[in-house]
Amino acid sequence: MMPSMDLISHYHNFFYVTQADTPELLEIAYKLRYEVYIKDCGYEFHNPYASDEIEKDNYDKCSLHCLLFHKPSNTAIGYVRLIPFQDNNTYHLPIEKFGIQFDNEFNKKIRSPEFGEISRMAIHPSFRRRLSDRLYLFEDKTDTQGCRFRVNYLPVCLVLACGVLMNDNQLEYSVALMERKLAVLIKKYGVMSKKIGESISLNGIRSPYMMKTREFNANLNTEFKKLYDIIHQELKPDTLTNDACH
Repeated sequence: MMPSMDLISHYHNFFYVTQADTPELLEIAYKLRYEVYIKDCGYEFHNPYASDEIEKDNYDKCSLHCLLFHKPSNTAIGYVRLIPFQDNNTYHLPIEKFGIQFDNEFNKKIRSPEFGEISRMAIHPSFRRRLSDRLYLFEDKTDTQGCRFRVNYLPVCLVLACGVLMNDNQLEYSVALMERKLAVLIKKYGVMSKKIGESISLNGIRSPYMMKTREFNANLNTEFKKLYDIIHQELKPDTLTNDACH
């Protein structure tokens, strides 16, 4: 058995994050989304952009996309996107389509250039925890190759990547539809989120949460602050474009 590694050493050995900003990387991203959401989870999005085993929608053209790669196999095993709000007559954030009753202070606030939405977060099924691993925080005694760490921190890597993009693209807030267990997980390591509206049934029970950029990494524990800085170095964010979405 390999000697146990700290989180940063484990990340350096096995993973890295990159922005998917080329046609080749975007194709990898869309195929990973199809693999996770359509084939593994059986979700049905009913949009005309999905074909040939890819999953995409009309928000992708103005999104900032990130891929999480497994170094030993050079395979993309995680994905997330950040959709900045753009102030024009036709654009809205995807979260607005579900008729969610937001808390009064957020009914109009999310329709501003200060906001973005985190969505389509996905981890390949071969890298997700077993169902018995409660809240992804189960001590794994079976790791003989160093591929599993004592906690499943891969979803946190994707959330931290969005925090980097929020900061570098001058977005003050982000919203996301999340299961409660993900909100609990990221809070455990210091990513603070606030529930801002009613829960809905959407491939399970999900609730709208908001994160503030200024508070994003302020409460991270020491290891995850280091991880945030590493991911910040790995990403080379582009400036936002003015492409309209509708």
